[in-house]
Amino acid sequence: MRRMEFMKIGWPRSVLIVAVYLAGHYLLVMPANLYWHPPAGWRFLFLLFAPMRLWPFMLFGEWVIFLPDGMQLFAGHSGLMSLLTVGRMIGLAIGPWMLRHKPRPLLHDNAASMQYLLLAMFASAMGNAMFNAWRPFEGTELLTTLQVFLQIMLGDINGMLLIVPVALMLTSQRPDARMRASLMHDLPLVLIPALLLYSGVIASTPSDTYFFATALCAFPVLYFALRSGWRGVAIAFPLASIAVAVVSIASGNTKLATQVQLFLAIVGVASLLLGASVDALNARNRMLEASNTRLDRASDELREAARRNLGLSEDLRRWITSELHDELGQNLTALQTRMKLAERNANATDLFQPMRDIVTNMRHSVSGLMASLRPAGLDELGLVSTLQGGSIRELVETSGLAFHVAIEDPDGLLDQLDNNAQTAIYRIVQEAATNAVRHADAANIHALLRARQMGGRIRIGLSIGDDGRGFAPAPEHSYRTGIGLQGIRDRVLVLGGRLRLRSDAGGTRLIVAFRILVA
Repeated sequence: MRRMEFMKIGWPRSVLIVAVYLAGHYLLVMPANLYWHPPAGWRFLFLLFAPMRLWPFMLFGEWVIFLPDGMQLFAGHSGLMSLLTVGRMIGLAIGPWMLRHKPRPLLHDNAASMQYLLLAMFASAMGNAMFNAWRPFEGTELLTTLQVFLQIMLGDINGMLLIVPVALMLTSQRPDARMRASLMHDLPLVLIPALLLYSGVIASTPSDTYFFATALCAFPVLYFALRSGWRGVAIAFPLASIAVAVVSIASGNTKLATQVQLFLAIVGVASLLLGASVDALNARNRMLEASNTRLDRASDELREAARRNLGLSEDLRRWITSELHDELGQNLTALQTRMKLAERNANATDLFQPMRDIVTNMRHSVSGLMASLRPAGLDELGLVSTLQGGSIRELVETSGLAFHVAIEDPDGLLDQLDNNAQTAIYRIVQEAATNAVRHADAANIHALLRARQMGGRIRIGLSIGDDGRGFAPAPEHSYRTGIGLQGIRDRVLVLGGRLRLRSDAGGTRLIVAFRILVA
């Protein structure tokens, strides 16, 4: 809550503030009993928000209202009565003074602010009790000074717990729509039935177990703390406290008043601290959710940018491949044809043999370059045929390994993938097979490709493994940090998938899974 800026106000408004305070204080004395003292909460709020120059008038007016009782109690001790009155005023003002000079906002959704608020309330209750509990003629009273001190202090604390949190909630820390809906749902369905159950249990409980049965009222308050934070406690605790007081007085169980006071104070303080901690945790969770949303959005944007770059790269590769095939390939074919004609006319086969070898090597180089730029046959034959009988099989079997390919695609979903996805799958298999040929010293390479329909997406599962020697997990190992494996990771990242790599003495297995939205 923002600290209020106190402006100078005229005497009519000052009189009105003091009058409202005294009238409310007098009316709240009526429901005060052995368990709580509501005027303490009323006083705390007015001392917190009213101009400090009005404090003496408010406290002096409060003292005047109850002057007859004080005169009767301190008959013949006017000097002592004046001293105790001044001390009491100082004690009551300690807590509000602490909060008014707090550099940070009064009450935010964190446990530290709630701790400070409760500490200020405790200081006010302690200051009032110190100067109200002591009597120079204790022998004439039924209660000891310590008992009076505890009852006054705990009564003030419970009175503040009744009024201060709910007043702060209504004036400056109002619950949002979601929390209001939660409170409106839980009040009739949880709190009221729980308090009715508590009242019924107390009515049928023997007096020796009354205090333990009173603990039942703590559960709904704690429930509200967990569900709605300290604002839920601000509503639930006063109702539970009123239920305890009404039921206790109605049943005549007033012998344990101090113990019940202490119990209510502990429940109220602990529940408010718990609720403030829950609010802080929820606020942090909301911040984390917002951060995660931003990170997810940024990740999607990066993935989309990478996908576009990959698409542009593949388009460029496709264009270069086409140019090599159409221009350089045709020129080499034309050159080879002219050489044959020249060779036939000159009738000198040996003379043209070196040139024929050069042109043949150039054709092989161009074919290899075209295959590296764009998988041979992928556009014409499709992904399945290219994997089963394309250049990857040729590479593996030429190296002396057996290449086993299994494709499970009963619905023909692989043909529905766009060029980028098909190319990525092909490149992943190609890189994994190349690494196995170069490093694994294996005899067999197995590739399994599955495609399944899941809602509006195609789920792709790809597994490539060998029976080689595996590789050491050292970071400098080429299989782990080389360009090939990094290229696989990049492509999996672009596809938004997951990559798992397992390697041991029995071989290496690469598992890729991703989902692609059906166009």
